[in-house]
Amino acid sequence: MVGVTTFADAFRDLEAAVCLFCEAVRRSSDSSVGILLGTVASSEIGEDPRLAHPRDPEPVKAAHSLIRLGHHFVVEQLRTLARLPTLDPPSVFAPYVVTRSLLDTAGVAYWLAEPGLGADRRVKRRLLVQVLEAREQRVPDRDEFAEKIAELKGVPERVREFCAAQGWTFTNGDRPRIDEEERPRRPVLMGEVLDTDKDTVATGLGATLWWFLSGYTHGGFDALISVLEMNPGSDPTTPNAVIVVNGVRLVWMIVATARAARRLTERRTALFADMSADVESTGHDLDAQLLRYLEAAKAGRMP
Repeated sequence: MVGVTTFADAFRDLEAAVCLFCEAVRRSSDSSVGILLGTVASSEIGEDPRLAHPRDPEPVKAAHSLIRLGHHFVVEQLRTLARLPTLDPPSVFAPYVVTRSLLDTAGVAYWLAEPGLGADRRVKRRLLVQVLEAREQRVPDRDEFAEKIAELKGVPERVREFCAAQGWTFTNGDRPRIDEEERPRRPVLMGEVLDTDKDTVATGLGATLWWFLSGYTHGGFDALISVLEMNPGSDPTTPNAVIVVNGVRLVWMIVATARAARRLTERRTALFADMSADVESTGHDLDAQLLRYLEAAKAGRMP
């Protein structure tokens, strides 16, 4: 563990590797024009005329847009997370909140981008995301929000209408389903994008992080206290001297989020084929830095 005076320097190499990868992704995204012919995405979009509905004229394209948006958010948050430890003084609490939001989005986008789904199943998954997100919103019952409340309440019926036109069965129960599709719970989604052992997804790293990070996301005091460590070598009369940031925890969070971003990038590439060779090259460099920091973290120290 290091004090706040040298903490930023300890993270410089990792920050640089993350930012190079994120910048390579950004450049590839910015230079991507439309959907490339011959890709999985172009084949799926060819099904839009068959699936089109007056209320949802481009259902496949809409599903693809969510994947791209989710990927953009994940990469942007990864860059932000890597920069937080290098602030002076370093951010103590923000990394936990950023990590949780990144992994939540990565899990859903990774599920939406699963290879081999085909147009129909990808659209079904997008519709389930819409239903669940509308259900999760708690809008105050005020006159100025009446239109928004009506819009959210109408989501299940619009989805039911769309599904009926396709001959699909929509069940709006505790766990909404469209035919064989049901969106896993968020801890499982987080596990699918992080864990390598699919038999332990329900209790693995993703599920553990979902629980562990929840307290920070909601500002629970028990969680906030657990972040802080006393710095016995500092003068307690000096501002911030009695608190140091847990560098090993930060390494683990950056390793987890970078893994999620890398795996989601792979799925985006498989679908759209719009990432450059520079993305893969900087990704490999990032992996090397992550391994170096991870080995140090396992030993309870910083590189």
